[in-house]
Amino acid sequence: MLALSPDVVTLLVSCLLYVQKEPLLEVKAGSPLLLSLLEILHNLLRHVSTVVRHALQKTGSVVETEAAEELLLVNKPLTQLNSVLIHMLLSGDPEVYEEASQCLSLLVQMYGGCSPDCFRPEDLQVLTEALELQTHPKQQRLLLRIIKRLVTETHVPDWTSPDGRALVHVLQKLSQHSRSHADVSVWSLAEEILKIVGL
Repeated sequence: MLALSPDVVTLLVSCLLYVQKEPLLEVKAGSPLLLSLLEILHNLLRHVSTVVRHALQKTGSVVETEAAEELLLVNKPLTQLNSVLIHMLLSGDPEVYEEASQCLSLLVQMYGGCSPDCFRPEDLQVLTEALELQTHPKQQRLLLRIIKRLVTETHVPDWTSPDGRALVHVLQKLSQHSRSHADVSVWSLAEEILKIVGL
């Protein structure tokens, strides 16, 4: 089974963090590099996800289970990118949004909210804005699944804070709007998140 060395994972994390810190005026110049890095990250996460899923389906294969666990462990530093990827959801570039949202989805599926700085108040604000900007149910479902996983797996900031209240308001709006427009999956996910946070 192919596994990236910890050095390659660290390099990928460092590069993405560096590119993300570019001044706004230079973002256009950095977009091709950023997209390339996101594509590498996406392919890596898909590979890890496939290996782990395969190992889980093959019950009794100790060797494959151990290899999958090691692969998850080696790639765990990628969870440092959760917050960075959340902020890329508002990049304004549809390609960056697509890659960042897919990477974030795979990361939270495999690791939940392992990163210590995951789901900070500013992340709540970005997720709120992203949910308001995305009007297509498919994109809303993806974002809602990410939020649900983070809410379930992490210590969430105070829901009575301005950022927390804003996200709750958008979730309630989505829940009511989707119910009246027969998008059951969006309504259901929004309702589930509201129940998890006790609202």
